[in-house]
Amino acid sequence: MTLTARGGGACTRPAPFPKFRHLLHGLRERNSSVMNTAPIVFNFYTPSITMQSRLILSIAALLTSAVPSPAQQAPAPAATAAEKAPDSFTVGALTFKRPSDWTWVPVVSPMRKAQLSVSGPEAGKNADITFFHFGPSGGGDLDSNVQRWLRQFQSAPNSEKVEAKTIGGRKTTLVSTVGTFSSGMPGQPAAALENYALMGAIVEDADGNVFVKMTGPKTTVQAAGPKFLEFLEGAKR
Repeated sequence: MTLTARGGGACTRPAPFPKFRHLLHGLRERNSSVMNTAPIVFNFYTPSITMQSRLILSIAALLTSAVPSPAQQAPAPAATAAEKAPDSFTVGALTFKRPSDWTWVPVVSPMRKAQLSVSGPEAGKNADITFFHFGPSGGGDLDSNVQRWLRQFQSAPNSEKVEAKTIGGRKTTLVSTVGTFSSGMPGQPAAALENYALMGAIVEDADGNVFVKMTGPKTTVQAAGPKFLEFLEGAKR
């Protein structure tokens, strides 16, 4: 059989090549999707190149395009795992053990060193416990911090309480109140949340006081109160 090549020349197709037929058959089996969408086409542009050479070059090109690279074959990397909730965590020089039913919340504010969420008797009414530490000379004096916390509330009459105690061998100032809480970040509009409560602790330490503040619906904060004190008692240096 005589084939006419581009440019007017003619070349004669040699006898069939059993090895190449076998190779093409294997490629069809392994790469059927590629073969169906991109059929092999052999062009004979130059009479000086034999049909056998052109066939070899075409097969090599097919192998290069049809077989995925190692990077393409490798599965996509798994999504970054969510931050694992620690059993314990450190704020300043103190290490706290997290109760298993208090949920770890990744912090989004650089001022906060840690944050927990506490569920209450009523579904969806969680309280937040936030932790702050400003170093050995930061954070201001005790009274200024106590008053700042209390000013965030429109407290119910006779609900404000400030107590000096020794908890876990450390001087601790406990602050509590009930009323309408002005929630919001500094410089942003505050939301007035009624029937809220505060239970806070300022734990004195040579490496800087640790501020622990629980705010949330009154029923949740009051129910978590005894466990909150146990949590403070268990802090280790």
